[in-house]
Formats: sequence, C-alpha cells, structure tokens
Amino acid sequence: MRDANVVKLFMILSLSAILAVGFSTMSLAQGTKMADVSMTDISNKSQKVKSALEELRKFQSEPTPKMTSLSLDIRKVQESLEKDKANLKEADKDKLEDEIRTKYQELQQEQQLFRTKVMEQQKVVNDSMMSQINQSVAKVAEQEGIAVVFLKESIIYSKDMPDITDKVISHLDSTMQQAPAKK
Repeated sequence: MRDANVVKLFMILSLSAILAVGFSTMSLAQGTKMADVSMTDISNKSQKVKSALEELRKFQSEPTPKMTSLSLDIRKVQESLEKDKANLKEADKDKLEDEIRTKYQELQQEQQLFRTKVMEQQKVVNDSMMSQINQSVAKVAEQEGIAVVFLKESIIYSKDMPDITDKVISHLDSTMQQAPAKK
C-alpha cells in the first residue's frame, strides 16, 4: 500500500512538472517575437545567390585545357586508325589502339580530377552563401527585434507569423560581393 502511495505521489509530481514546463514554454513563446524565412525564395530571388550559382555553372562548364587536348589527341589517333586500317600492319594497329586506350585513361583521370574540383567549388560556394544568408537573417532579426526565426519550408502551420524573407534578400543583396574565387 505504501508503494502505491509513493507511485501516486511520484506521478502527481511528474505531471505537475510537465504542466509547469508547458505553461512556462507557452508564456515564453507568447512573449517572444518570432518570424519565418523562405530559403526557396531566397535562392530564387536573391541576385547574390543567382550570381554565385552562375559563376559555379561557368566553372562546371569549362573543361580543362588538358581534357580538351586529350580529347583532340584521341580523335586524331582514332581518325588515323580508321583511315589507314587496311594498310596498317597488325603491330601498328595494336600500337595505335594502345595509344587510344592510354589517352582515354588519362582523359578519365583528368575528368575525375575535374569532378573533384567542381565538388570542392560547390562546397565552397554553398558554405559561403549559407554563411552570408545566416548573417543576413541574424541582422534582419536583430533589427526587427525577432528572437526566433523558423524556416518556412519546415513549418506545417503558423498563424500570423511575419515573413522576413524579402528583408533578408534585400540585406543579402546589399552586401553583394564577388563569388568565392576559383581554386
């Protein structure tokens, strides 16, 4: 019987603690100014983000001079092989085919190196933009007296929560600088 009373007392104290935390959280939330921001809109509307993405696209679309050279070399050797195939000795054909394979392997290695550089550049640009966006969100929130900012894409429902996205975009674009330098 005594154990049952202890369990009841423990449950009452636990329930009281949970209710106290709940009510204090509700009162904190009511006194705390909150807002939301849309990362999708920032990505689609900010000139700074668009500029950084354009620089990244340019970087991705420019093959290295070595890749261009190797591609041309492969094409020349293949054309030579096709043109003179009937007149070449078997050893010469094998030599040209080996040359094509070797250059193709070099090209693949160069392409892999390029893909690695592109991934590194993507990370640099992404990290830089996220840092700048976070700084802009913090600055706008501070100016507006906002204590908590939520991602609009993560909120299921919010009633009357102000959206500071346009102000963040304005602040971000006002700090327009060059995109991070290529490595």
